[in-house]
Amino acid sequence: MESLSSLITPAVLKQMAYARVPYPKDKPIDFNTAGEEIFNDEYLVNNTRDIVWPVLVALSKLGLSNVPDLFSFLPAPADPEFPQQCFGLVVLLDQGPRLFCNGIDARWVGYFDKLSERLNDAWRALPAHQRPDSWARWRDEVGAGIDHWAVARLFFTAPLAHGEVLAYQEIAVNSNEHLRELIETHTGEKDSNRAKREELLSDPLGFFKNLAAGPPKGGDITLQRWTFWLMMMMDSHYPIIKKFGRKPYKNAIEGRDSTAEEVKWLEEVNHAGEASPEVAKLVREDIEAGRWTPLGDHPRDA
Repeated sequence: MESLSSLITPAVLKQMAYARVPYPKDKPIDFNTAGEEIFNDEYLVNNTRDIVWPVLVALSKLGLSNVPDLFSFLPAPADPEFPQQCFGLVVLLDQGPRLFCNGIDARWVGYFDKLSERLNDAWRALPAHQRPDSWARWRDEVGAGIDHWAVARLFFTAPLAHGEVLAYQEIAVNSNEHLRELIETHTGEKDSNRAKREELLSDPLGFFKNLAAGPPKGGDITLQRWTFWLMMMMDSHYPIIKKFGRKPYKNAIEGRDSTAEEVKWLEEVNHAGEASPEVAKLVREDIEAGRWTPLGDHPRDA
């Protein structure tokens, strides 16, 4: 197996960062086209496939207790290269498994979520002036405009919204509120979703309702309109965890039994995001045998 240091290189991390936000850093983003492109992940998939999979396989073989300090793959926090490379590692650990782990391999997403949380804890513990999600650092050291930074900032927060830990969900909601206030100040436009914020944070069906509607469409998709929408989507994870303590659609891939209330919820969202019965059966078999099917060792269409 190749060493992790030969797989998680500065060049790979920069490639991951650019693939997630594939637009000139110092230019305004045309969200009329980019807004939908960013959300559908096609560019990210096509431009990271060959570099992500070997990293995921190598990390999966180590076991969580043997994964090295994730900061060891990054420059020192004070280095001007740190914000962008840290962002690339965030994207690799959070987005990579969700894009490339299919079938029974999707069971590994929860494993990588734990690594994402570990990295999140490390960079959020840095002094404010060294944090890699800082607007000042992206402006002054990365040379990014506010459009580019705002999109990156959202994806710095995404791992917390994707997980099942309520405390992290609360950090994500607060992080999004901070960004919302910054965007409102910068643009002079208030987020129209504020009027229904209490509802958004209490409706466990909201995420899939909003997902079905999709990102903003039309001929005038501004920075604020797109970021306000994505923050609404991310905040919509919170009421699911608040109500159930976990995401019911992940029960099948985690080998968990659903409660009657969760079964009702799954029916209401038409089982969106849930593993197929065939995959759930394979997971159960693995759990009963005390094993994990290695990444890539099962047909992709399972």
